[in-house]
Amino acid sequence: MKICLYSDIHAQLAPLDAIQEAVDKENPDRVVVVGDLVMLGPEPAEVVERFMGRRDVDVLAGNLDWWVSKRKDETDPPPRTSTMSGSTKWSKRPVIGLSGNRSTISTD
Repeated sequence: MKICLYSDIHAQLAPLDAIQEAVDKENPDRVVVVGDLVMLGPEPAEVVERFMGRRDVDVLAGNLDWWVSKRKDETDPPPRTSTMSGSTKWSKRPVIGLSGNRSTISTD
């Protein structure tokens, strides 16, 4: 069984596109995303949408995915720096409203 693992995509669609092209040639049986789809990059919603609804993908939330999905910036200080606080607010706007079929970001 071929398994592909992704991690630390951080809302960067162009590098994800390049990697997915190579992965598609390998035809994995299962894809697992082990966190940090969002924050720090310019395309959080597009990256999340890329994996939503795919039956061959399991997505686990990373610390930054959790931070955005639970809106922790509204109640707690940001992780690390004030720059990350701005990134959290910017990331959650397009991501919070997304809904999918099977693949979801697990925050528990």
